[in-house]
Parts: sequence; structure tokens; C-alpha cells
Amino acid sequence: MARKPRASGELLLLSASAVLAVYAAGYVLTEPGAAAIGQAAGQVAPASVGAHLRDGTYLGAGQSQFGSVFVTVAVEQGRISQVWINAVTTTFPQNVIASLPAEVVERQTTAVDLVSGATGSSTAFVAAIRAALQQAQG
Repeated sequence: MARKPRASGELLLLSASAVLAVYAAGYVLTEPGAAAIGQAAGQVAPASVGAHLRDGTYLGAGQSQFGSVFVTVAVEQGRISQVWINAVTTTFPQNVIASLPAEVVERQTTAVDLVSGATGSSTAFVAAIRAALQQAQG
């Protein structure tokens, strides 16, 4: 026995309900973790870079609940000239946060855009940059 085709309004209502259910499930699953990540991000508040940095090359390590990020920061004429990601042990691979070193150099601050879905990796990266810059402060 063949099924009777549904009316288009009925399909639209079903589609809207399905989308709403997916968003609700996503919120319920991620909201508890968002508070923990927000706390972690608060622990690595942005640091502006001034001319008080000593020239040289500095290593830094940062951690989040999802693993660690290790960086090298080069300072020339009191400014960040280059940032390298040496190793990543977080849940996500290095290529997910690969754009962050250029943001640090361009902005001369640790106030970078956190990568959606890889906030823990981003937070560990920021902590690593801060650790390297602490060594450069004179």
C-alpha cells in the first residue's frame, strides 16, 4: 500500500521542528562546557605588547583541559616579529589554530579571535604566547 504524499505545510513544520531539535540538543550538550571554557579564557586575559619587550627568541607552553600548545615567539625592536607553533597535543590538530600566530604578530597582543569549536586549543595557544612574552618583559 502506497503512502499518501504529505502536504507541503506539513513538511515545512516537520523541517522546522527538526532544526529546532538539533539546536536545542547542541545547546544542552555545550552549555555546561561553555562556562568552563569561559573561566579558562579568563585566566589568560589579553595582554598588549609594549616597547618594553627585550629582543630575542622565547619559548612558551600553554595548557587547557584538552591538552597543550608549545610556541616560539621572536621579538625584534621591542615588537613581536614572528610566532611559531612548535607542537600541539590538544584534541584538535595544529592546522585548526594555524591562523592565530599571524593575528598575534599583526595585533601585537594576545587578544586573538578564538577558533570556534577549538576554544580549548585557542586558549592553550594564548597561554603559551603569554608565557613566552613574560620572559621577554624586561
